[in-house]
Amino acid sequence: MIFLGVFFMLSPLLSLAAIGTWIRRSNRNTLRLWSEGIPGRALVISAEETGRSINNAPEIELELEVMVNGSEPYRTRIRDFVGILELVRTQPGQTVQVRVDPHDPENVVIASGGSSGGKSPEPNTT
Repeated sequence: MIFLGVFFMLSPLLSLAAIGTWIRRSNRNTLRLWSEGIPGRALVISAEETGRSINNAPEIELELEVMVNGSEPYRTRIRDFVGILELVRTQPGQTVQVRVDPHDPENVVIASGGSSGGKSPEPNTT
């Protein structure tokens, strides 16, 4: 019986610790890509809320068509927590600035404040 009491007391703490670790890893990846990632643009193809949120920032799953100079456009899916005020710039048809991992093109983050106003992406000329 004591075991059950200890389990119920510790399980929320362990859950919070696991969530905290996941957030720190995610933030490290984002910070690394903001500084080392290849700049590019991405057209938002689709955006769906996952039902999760942190501090009233919903997590959304985005399908993106990524364009980086010197490469053919490609599609990928990412998940990101987006502030309520930034939801507008992540709607289908919008173009956002991104950073792409040079070693893993599927690892993409949206560069903060980098919307190009929903213009259609220009074709690569290089």
